[in-house]
Amino acid sequence: MKAILYTIILSFLVLANCVNPSGTRLMGVFNPETVSTPNTNVLSPKIQVLISSVEYTSSSTYAFSDTTAGSTTSIIIDIYNAGSDTLILSQNPVLDTNTDFNLSNPSKLSLAMAETISLTASFTPSSSGIKTAILTINSNDLTNGTFTLNLSGTAITGTATGTGTGTGTGTGTGTGTGTGTGTGTTLSPEIAILESSTEYLSGSTFTMANTAVAGTIGFTFTINNSGPGDLILSGTPYVALSGTNASEFAITQPSSGTITASSSTTFTLSFNPVSGGNKTATLTVTNNDSDEGSYTLILSAYAYSACALVKDSGKNDKIIFATTATYDGNLGGVSAADTLCNAASNKPNSSTYKALLGSSTRSKTSMDWPLKDNTRYFNIYGDCMFKTDANKIYDFTVSALVAIDPVSGGNAFTGLNADMSIEGNHCNNWTDGTSGSDSSYGVLNKTDTNSLNKPAGGQRACNKVKKLICVEQ
Repeated sequence: MKAILYTIILSFLVLANCVNPSGTRLMGVFNPETVSTPNTNVLSPKIQVLISSVEYTSSSTYAFSDTTAGSTTSIIIDIYNAGSDTLILSQNPVLDTNTDFNLSNPSKLSLAMAETISLTASFTPSSSGIKTAILTINSNDLTNGTFTLNLSGTAITGTATGTGTGTGTGTGTGTGTGTGTGTGTTLSPEIAILESSTEYLSGSTFTMANTAVAGTIGFTFTINNSGPGDLILSGTPYVALSGTNASEFAITQPSSGTITASSSTTFTLSFNPVSGGNKTATLTVTNNDSDEGSYTLILSAYAYSACALVKDSGKNDKIIFATTATYDGNLGGVSAADTLCNAASNKPNSSTYKALLGSSTRSKTSMDWPLKDNTRYFNIYGDCMFKTDANKIYDFTVSALVAIDPVSGGNAFTGLNADMSIEGNHCNNWTDGTSGSDSSYGVLNKTDTNSLNKPAGGQRACNKVKKLICVEQ
């Protein structure tokens, strides 16, 4: 009863001294200076998993080195507590059911701050091929309570050679025993594919010469095995074709699917286009090379339609395309425009291209004029457009056979007259993108003088964006 009375009196005294400026007594005054700051320094554990001092995050992958089937490769996995409280593993780390991997148990399940425990993971494949497993570590880590590490390994075949010695004792008869020890030697194949003397890495592109529709062009490829083991081609067929235009390519298959160590075989590839334009396909060789088991080569070709214009001996047919991207007149000069042509997303092949632009430094008499003499030019659809004369020009006052881009159309800067002479205005040598400067331009789906020089109009201004016409070199 006294305790209750004292509390009431004390509360009254405290409240009695709480007075606002007007003199009114206040009930329950809050003073922020008396409130203590909460303790935000919460202790928490943090798991880190390391192999050979390299940290692996949860869900990442560790790859064992290639291991001969029947032998063992082992690694040490360190579990480190990088947190500020004790890290507790709820059970021994576990592996899934793949019996090609094994795991030892750690010495304990509780780790103080900055403490490390270790366990051994081993890879003992029973057969060849790629093997995988998942290591799981459950703990009281607040963010990685279930830590997983993907394990992978490639098992390869091997051979062993042994030597032994024997001894015999006895009178009249002899018996002997022998013991032998051997070491395994991995026999791994290594694939390489070459055309002529050029090797093409898996995933690279093989570009063929331009070919006429209904014509054909052929190549002989060599599959080389530079490894000590047999290279086995396991695909059906050995060399397969796929992709949009696969039917316009053909393969003559290798004579055998087994290529012994340090030997080779050949196959032939032919391109037999049935229509004009760009053609692509993918060549695939499935094999037992450990790192190139699915070798691929991208095939790129261009087919042009029959042309009434006679092809001169020694003059290769060329392609002209228009960029899909558009630009104002400030191209940075003609050389910079060439760079834009070669970087174009719709560039039809790996050849070098130059922009068909007239300027004070680029004309039919200059060294870097993009057109060649007495050469036939085709659009990207395989259509024969025109043939230049001995002066490296074509006069568009005489209609071309086909437009530069009859499908997409659009406008393109030229700086040229219809007869390919240089017009006086060319966006200040292609360095001016303002409305105060202008240039001639062409309409890409036209076959007359408008192909290179559209009559005067608002589109001539250099701030009006247009495409570029690009010529194969």
